Amino acid sequence: MGKSMKDKLIDNLGLKVIALLFAVVLWLLVVNINDPIESRTFSNIKVNVLHEEIIENQAKTWQVLDNTDSVTVVVRGKRSILERMRTEDISASADIKELMLENMVPIEVTVRGFEGEYREAYASPKNMQIKIENSKKAEFPITVVTTGEVQEGYALGSTEASPKMISVAGPQSLVGRIERAVARVDVSGLAEDTTLDATLILYDAAGNEINQDLLSNTIGVEGLKVKVSLLKTALIPLEFDDSKIRVSKGHVYTKLECEPDSVEVVGEESDLENLSSIEIPAGALDVGEISEKTEVPVDITPYLPEEIKLADENANIVVVTILVDKVNAKIINLPVESIVRDNAPEGFKVEYGDTKEIALAFTSEDQSRLNELTVDDLKDKVRVDLRGITQEGTYTLKLQVTPPEGCELEEEAEVTLTLTKR
Repeated sequence: MGKSMKDKLIDNLGLKVIALLFAVVLWLLVVNINDPIESRTFSNIKVNVLHEEIIENQAKTWQVLDNTDSVTVVVRGKRSILERMRTEDISASADIKELMLENMVPIEVTVRGFEGEYREAYASPKNMQIKIENSKKAEFPITVVTTGEVQEGYALGSTEASPKMISVAGPQSLVGRIERAVARVDVSGLAEDTTLDATLILYDAAGNEINQDLLSNTIGVEGLKVKVSLLKTALIPLEFDDSKIRVSKGHVYTKLECEPDSVEVVGEESDLENLSSIEIPAGALDVGEISEKTEVPVDITPYLPEEIKLADENANIVVVTILVDKVNAKIINLPVESIVRDNAPEGFKVEYGDTKEIALAFTSEDQSRLNELTVDDLKDKVRVDLRGITQEGTYTLKLQVTPPEGCELEEEAEVTLTLTKR
C-alpha cells in the first residue's frame, strides 16, 4: 500500500529541515558577498547649529573652538546603498539645547533620503566644542588712513569718515582688545574732491589687526565712506632779507646761497595764485658778527602764510650759506674735480676722499674785479703734478695756481689725494 501525502511530507523530515537551513545560509552568504556591509567616509561636513538664540538671549556670545563645526562623517551600510550617497545628502547638526559640560554640544548625523536604509552614521569629532562668554559693546572714533598717491600737482587735504563713530559688539575678550578703529581708503590717482568707499580695520594696542568674524558693528548697509579733499601744490621761491648780516672789520659780505632755494607748498588754488615768494625776515639771519663763510639752518614754517602748508612737513629746514670775503680779497671754493692732474700714472684711479672743494683766496687792488671773480675764471688754472708717483697710497701735494688776470693768490694751497690701481 502506497504512502499517504502526510507520510511523504514527514519522511526524512530532519534532512529536509537541514537542507532548508543550508539553503537560507547559502542565500545569505551570496547576498553578503555580492552586497557586503561597508563604511564610507564623508569629509568637511559643516555642522548646522540649532537654537543658538538660547545663548544670545542671555546677553552672551559664543564661538566654535578648534574648527569643531566642520566634521568627518562615517556611514555604515550595504555597499549598494553607500554607493548612491552623495556629500550633499549628509546633514550634521548640533543643538544648543543639548549643551553639556558648559562647552560641548553632541553632533547628530542624518543622511537625507536614506532613512532606515543604513546601519549607522556618526561624526568625528562627536561633539562640537564652544566657548561661551559675556558680550560687550563699545564705541570708537574712526580715524582715516590713506594708501596710494594722489595725482601729480595735488596733495591730500582733509579726510573725514562717515560715520565718525562706530559701535562694536561681540565677545567681551575680543571687544576689550580693540584699541582703535580705522577707515582705510585708497586715494591712488585722485585729482578732485570725492567720497570713496573705505574698509574698517580694528587694531589692538600692539598694532595687530583684529579678526572681525565674531563682531558686529553699526556701519549699516551704506557702508563706511571717506570724504577726501585735495589741495593744489606749487614750487615757491624763498626770499631772504639780508639787512642784518654783520661782518667783522676787514671783511665784506658778498652774497647768500640757500639749499633748497624754493619749497613745495600746498593750499587752495586761489591762495597759491597770490603767492609769488616766501619772505624770510632779517632776524632769521642775525647770527652776530662773522668773518668767514657761515651756514645758518632756518625753519621756514613760521613764515608761511596762514592758509599755506608745506607739502612735506619734514622739509621745513633750509640751510642758508652766508659768503664772506676779506676786503680786497675773495675766496673761491673750487670743486676738486676741476683740478687738472698733470702726469697722472696710467692704470691708477685718483680720489679725494671726503674733500669736495678747495678754498682759494685771491686779492686784488680792484674790488670790482674780485666781485666779478667766479669758479669759471679758474678753469684749467689750478693743477697738480703727479710726476714720479708710481705706487698706491695717499699723498698731500701743492697746487699750482695761475691767478686770473688782475688777481693774486693770497697763500699757497695743497690737496690730499689717494691713488689706487684700477
